[in-house]
Amino acid sequence: MPAHTYVDRNHENEIVERAFTEVLDGHDLELIPELYAEDCLLYGMSGPEPIDREEYEAFLSMHFSAFPDLSFAIEETIADGDRVSVRWTARGTHEGALMDIPATGKSVAVTGISFVHVEDGEIVEVYNNHDMLGLLQQLDAIPDSPRKIVRLMIGQLKGRLADR
Repeated sequence: MPAHTYVDRNHENEIVERAFTEVLDGHDLELIPELYAEDCLLYGMSGPEPIDREEYEAFLSMHFSAFPDLSFAIEETIADGDRVSVRWTARGTHEGALMDIPATGKSVAVTGISFVHVEDGEIVEVYNNHDMLGLLQQLDAIPDSPRKIVRLMIGQLKGRLADR
């Protein structure tokens, strides 16, 4: 099966593909104003509230600093009119701080799905869902099994009780 599967190949597909190949994979933040509408909203990037185009640029900049070799591969794309769905995989090496997580030197792979709405040649909305839990586990930022989580919680509880 080819890496890219397109249904209803159209101009919207091309815009979304450029966002993935040039902005995300190519780390070209200067293309954001060209591809994303000024009032674009992006959901699922860093919490339940959407972020705007400026916040998206800062979000990407932080990730590009934390993972200088960050790459994105489009696994599958399906389009229906002005809506494009992309299944993707991101890979990189954690060489800089990410939020409160210091560099680990670990290589990670994260999968995700993005639903993109394009109007008048610009991306106006993105709904993103990616494996954040898997990323945090790969960085050893959280326990990778239920048993370890329970042990961590019990340890924290014992610590609080001992402080009383």
